[in-house]
Amino acid sequence: DEALVIWTITRLKVTATLSPIAQKDLKRLIKGYRNTITFEEFDVVANIRKGLSQFLLRPIEPTLAGYTNLVIIPHKDLHFLPFHALEHSSKKYLIEHFIINYAPSSSVLQYCLDKSVAKGNKILSMALGDLTIGGFAGLPGTEMEITQLAELYPNMDYKIKNDFSETYLKQKAKDQNYIHLATHGVLNQIQP
Repeated sequence: DEALVIWTITRLKVTATLSPIAQKDLKRLIKGYRNTITFEEFDVVANIRKGLSQFLLRPIEPTLAGYTNLVIIPHKDLHFLPFHALEHSSKKYLIEHFIINYAPSSSVLQYCLDKSVAKGNKILSMALGDLTIGGFAGLPGTEMEITQLAELYPNMDYKIKNDFSETYLKQKAKDQNYIHLATHGVLNQIQP
């Protein structure tokens, strides 16, 4: 309740680092960060991001030095935090320093690492585009994202807007090496 333990696991060692932030304060910061992004209060976002970065990154930055890949396995409220948007001590976003992946647990990560993956460059990419779905606004930047990927990967299978369907995804996903979805996502706290 009174401090956060951050575990860093490399091929060489396991380290536990204590960060002096109470669970309730961390929860408050995460909720505030997400709210300021949602309501586009960008002047406040930077201050909260600095605070979160101070507690979550600064204590482990020396351990991360020299690595390019980072797998984040969040716990509890940390599942709601976009770590890649936190600030490295160099004043750049964390995503600018690492290739970042997330895993819901260490056992799921191990399961994924143990799975063999077929080699190849078959890519399925789908984007919501500027369609409004339910209470969610369109995501016009995702259409440009997909078309730019299509320029890099001319053989990529992609669908945008109304062609983006759950049925198509389910039909094509099993034959792909990579799947890229540019859409909204919702994490349900009660029934994840």
